[in-house]
Amino acid sequence: MARKKRYIYKPRYGAPLSDKEVEILKLLCLNNADIAHRKNTSVGTIKQVRNSIFKKLGVHTRSSAIITAIRQGTIDIWDITLPTDVF
Repeated sequence: MARKKRYIYKPRYGAPLSDKEVEILKLLCLNNADIAHRKNTSVGTIKQVRNSIFKKLGVHTRSSAIITAIRQGTIDIWDITLPTDVF
């Protein structure tokens, strides 16, 4: 009789966000190009960091990431940078 393999459950999310990820998270109300310009990096890098944030928080959209981070206490609502053309 063959032995059954035991699988340890590892959640795909729940890992703590890095300082860089928290900085980008606060800017997620802006588009990728604006975030890249403010952080003096490429749009591709911003997309990679954004996807890492989504995986760690277990979400699929920018708004869900921001709401989840506020609920977890990772960021404060007043830390979020809004686009200036909204007002």
